[in-house]
Amino acid sequence: RRVHGGRKLKKMDWKAKLSIDDRKRLRAKIISALQGLLPLEPGSTKITDAATAFEEKVYTQSKTKEEYFSAIASKLQSWGEKQKQQQIQQHPAQHPPQHPPQYPQQ
Repeated sequence: RRVHGGRKLKKMDWKAKLSIDDRKRLRAKIISALQGLLPLEPGSTKITDAATAFEEKVYTQSKTKEEYFSAIASKLQSWGEKQKQQQIQQHPAQHPPQHPPQYPQQ
């Protein structure tokens, strides 16, 4: 019984070591990413609420610190790619398709 309890404590230990400031910094990154995706009026709390809910969900479900950071990083990357696609669709002339360089044939 002690061993099992010790394992559980060890798994939860990473959460005790993660500071509130670390979580706030991650939420700020999440908010920044969402602001680029969602056209909301300034001062709206919807983005902050969504970022907080997402971070808390990942924090609660993660079994390790690595899993926590990996899940957030993966989502931030996904949102970044979506934001780039939105920009390309909105302004196609500013983002010409990239083709490999053409070299003259000899």
